[in-house]
Amino acid sequence: MIHLEIYKHRKVQALSADFSTFFPDLMLCLYYKPAAPHDHAKHAHLRHTKLANGTKDLLADCSSNGHEGLFVFDPTLSVKEFRAQLLIEFGLHAEVYQRVGKHEWSTFSASDDHILNEVPFKLH
Repeated sequence: MIHLEIYKHRKVQALSADFSTFFPDLMLCLYYKPAAPHDHAKHAHLRHTKLANGTKDLLADCSSNGHEGLFVFDPTLSVKEFRAQLLIEFGLHAEVYQRVGKHEWSTFSASDDHILNEVPFKLH
């Protein structure tokens, strides 16, 4: 079993780095939480579709339910199951991307049936 620390004050990049420690060929990205219905700020309605990739972004900016704690999961989960568990337990909408080169990542998220601890291919 693997665990990730989900706390409001943690930075999104720290969580992504922890995830990559366990799965070096995968990258975890989180979306900002949806805007409140009464928020009339310009483009507020687009927040749930924008990835949180700023250096100062906190998990609190992404969690829709505010739950905190350890996220314990099995490394043999599929990407779809992992994302569903993360959403249910912590209100985090996530995408998982695969490495396509030594320093390059796919622009498309990993397929839903990809198993987290499966290495998709050998890099040269």
